[in-house]
Amino acid sequence: YNNEERISYGCIFAQLEYEKDKFTAFFQGALNNQWYQRFDLYQYADQSLIDGTNPQGTGVALPSNLATPATDSEKVSEFGYNIKFGASYDVTDNSVVYLNAGQYSRQPFFDNLFPSFTNQRSPLTSNEKIVGIEAGYKYTGEKFNIGIDIYRTNWSDRVGSTSRLNSNNIVENTLNFGLEQLHQGVEFDFTYKPTEKLSLRGFGSVNSWEFVGETVERIQDEDQNIISETITDVDGGKVGDAPQTSFGAGFIYRANKNLSVDFDYRYFADLYANAGAR
Repeated sequence: YNNEERISYGCIFAQLEYEKDKFTAFFQGALNNQWYQRFDLYQYADQSLIDGTNPQGTGVALPSNLATPATDSEKVSEFGYNIKFGASYDVTDNSVVYLNAGQYSRQPFFDNLFPSFTNQRSPLTSNEKIVGIEAGYKYTGEKFNIGIDIYRTNWSDRVGSTSRLNSNNIVENTLNFGLEQLHQGVEFDFTYKPTEKLSLRGFGSVNSWEFVGETVERIQDEDQNIISETITDVDGGKVGDAPQTSFGAGFIYRANKNLSVDFDYRYFADLYANAGAR
């Protein structure tokens, strides 16, 4: 294969901030659009590609509005936006509570729009939707500081991909369309300075990151020929590639301006393989 791509982008952005006494708030929003086009310099369109019978195709005829007989793809236009707002309140001179929330509609990556070696746009790919909320508390003192944060984020209409060798030593690429993940948890960190020379520190994070619902699972070979396409139940499957539970503690002792000693201990658990949606 040999292809080029063109991605154009336009955006308008606005942000507002408000502050009075112990209360602050902000709002941020953006509207944007992306335009995509794929230029195929290798897989020139013959009749089988145009009418959808080519094994590298999807079985669906190419769009009738292609330029330069399928050497140039259709021009794909995708609209997106994001909205974020937050507020904080100073309970005391040392304590503050806060709340943040946001919603995003993020345009897909180019390779997810055109997941094969053709100019056929995938009908299974759409904007990713992200909705998140977090709340927290911070205390800042002369010797002791602590921060606590709880969050919940839903991320839907993602496209995931993994590769493996099957029993015949043939590479299989698995694409999951319409993936949904739910991320939620609580995190904290602190520092304590009992003396001028000694500082203690620590952190912790307990999370739950899981897949939700069903996904369209497509398996392709190295030439992007479709081997199978099924609807797969992935509800409750664990999101991999990062520990979902972690704790740490340590200290630093500064004997003088030229010498210091430090120590840190880390504990990680609930680390799942990055094996795709299961």
